[in-house]
Amino acid sequence: MAERACSNGRLVVTNLQTIVSRRLDPADIGVVSVTELITDGTRNALPGVARILGDARSFRSEISETIERQMRIIAEGTEVLYTREFVPLANDPGLTEEALAVARDESRPWLARRRPSALRSATATGRSASCSRLQIARDG
Repeated sequence: MAERACSNGRLVVTNLQTIVSRRLDPADIGVVSVTELITDGTRNALPGVARILGDARSFRSEISETIERQMRIIAEGTEVLYTREFVPLANDPGLTEEALAVARDESRPWLARRRPSALRSATATGRSASCSRLQIARDG
């Protein structure tokens, strides 16, 4: 059964990548990142345990809840630790405009071309971002 830890881990990672593309409305912004796949295996030995770590980000708490629910469905039968570790960020409209004004300064023209709309996006839509941490442990 030990060979299943890696195989199952790879399947979970593949399915996690479909949350945003298949389970969210295209108008909703969300990101699921698998950043680590850790096993207890050593050289020339099959692992018995696989741990998957990653992050999830969204602009709305409802989307974060959907992502968490889908992660739990995908990783059913495993231990899932899903924490909301970051305070949502809402850009202050006045400070955003001040930052854009500085970016437009003649001495920094390259800064003004670096997607100033990204600075405005959360402000213009009234949205805030949130980031969550994901940890899945799967025994063989």
